[in-house]
Amino acid sequence: MSKKTNYRPVFLNLFQLHFPFNAIVSILHRITGLVLTIALPFVFYTIWFMSTGQEQFEYMRNMLNCCLLSKFSMMVLVWIYTYHVLAGCRHLLMDCGLGLTYKKAHMSAIGLITVFCLAGFFIGVKIWA
Repeated sequence: MSKKTNYRPVFLNLFQLHFPFNAIVSILHRITGLVLTIALPFVFYTIWFMSTGQEQFEYMRNMLNCCLLSKFSMMVLVWIYTYHVLAGCRHLLMDCGLGLTYKKAHMSAIGLITVFCLAGFFIGVKIWA
């Protein structure tokens, strides 16, 4: 007897997949790049507005320091930028041939998250102080 093969598509539940830690770090690097690209016009507008005159500079400085939402959004944007730069350096080192084994790549991903958490803590203290 011949065995029947089922050619129907298989439902793939993405929430049941377990990505390696290196993949999560790489995906987060791509997401932070996308967020930075989307935020770039707002950052350029803020810099342009602050450079048009002394009154506009004081207005924007007061606006960025006054409310909780502006400080929080500024802190998140700096965190995202910091993570993206650190992960980019990690990827550049991997492109040069350093840390290509699974163990070294995993250790560099853990080191990246550790340095990012420390830098994020100091950035948060600096912005909120």
